[in-house]
Amino acid sequence: MNEIFNPKINKEDFENLLLKTNRRYIKDLIVYLDKDTDFYTAPASSNYHGNYKYGLLEHSAEVYNHLNALIKLYQYPVNEDSIIIIGLLHDLCKANFYNATTRNRKINGEWIQEPYYSIVDSCPLGHGEKSEIGRAHV
Repeated sequence: MNEIFNPKINKEDFENLLLKTNRRYIKDLIVYLDKDTDFYTAPASSNYHGNYKYGLLEHSAEVYNHLNALIKLYQYPVNEDSIIIIGLLHDLCKANFYNATTRNRKINGEWIQEPYYSIVDSCPLGHGEKSEIGRAHV
């Protein structure tokens, strides 16, 4: 089945795996991600998993790895391209979704400023709907 790569994936590994699919517009998508989005440096969330710089890229690699392992374990007949696209692009809608900022937080009676990611949602659809729209064009 597919190779497992380090969750600390880099942009080049991510792009090479997508290129393996040979999908019609995959090169255009890669250029778009690189030039017009923060996908490679964005967090995966504002408060939960991967809420740090490069978290979205790392989370996408982890989802790919887990999906790949489950399919191998249960011997599901799934096309390798589908595993790559679903795993790596399932959160495509989170590109350009977060803004690095700070917020005040009270710790031990003192207010401190801490890094925080706020949400900038220019498309008021749900997470699942946005991801489906993005995957439909791959």
